[in-house]
Amino acid sequence: MTLDRTEADPSHYDIRLLGPPLVLRDGQTTHLSYQKAAAILAYLAAEGHDVTRERLRTLLWEESDEKRASANLRHALHELRSSVPGLLNIEGDRVGLQEGQYSIDITSLTDGTDPEKLFKLRRGTFCEGLVAKDSIAFDEWLSLQRTRHDGLYLTAMMALSDARIQAGDLDGAMEAAREALS
Repeated sequence: MTLDRTEADPSHYDIRLLGPPLVLRDGQTTHLSYQKAAAILAYLAAEGHDVTRERLRTLLWEESDEKRASANLRHALHELRSSVPGLLNIEGDRVGLQEGQYSIDITSLTDGTDPEKLFKLRRGTFCEGLVAKDSIAFDEWLSLQRTRHDGLYLTAMMALSDARIQAGDLDGAMEAAREALS
């Protein structure tokens, strides 16, 4: 068993995917310079479970031969190890995120988080601006995730609008309704 915990790093990561992808390490922004590394991080965080290297290769480098796709994946994983130490969990052929090392904003769409908090949390559509060049399978996955998360957000904002109407806050209700439709 090979755990990718070469550095004992007690950091906590806050992964934000409701808007342009953003990773905070102990409150400080962490920069990922390689878009496909950001795509892998977003995919692993949103899926919430380990996947095989083969799945990542076919998701992001479907047009490349296996040797080239493997080299590209190694490069992306190296970028992640360097940028977010202690977050990756690699065991043999499986890649995931280290449990307990991160939180992710999209869980707030399904865990009963107060819609008022959601209103302040969202910075745009799911992974807004994330592009994984020449990755049709990733683009399809991203499109499905955007549709899913935008729908959940719409439902929450309509509930917020209704709650504000019930409280007599018509301006606030209109603000939430406009946010739901944006």
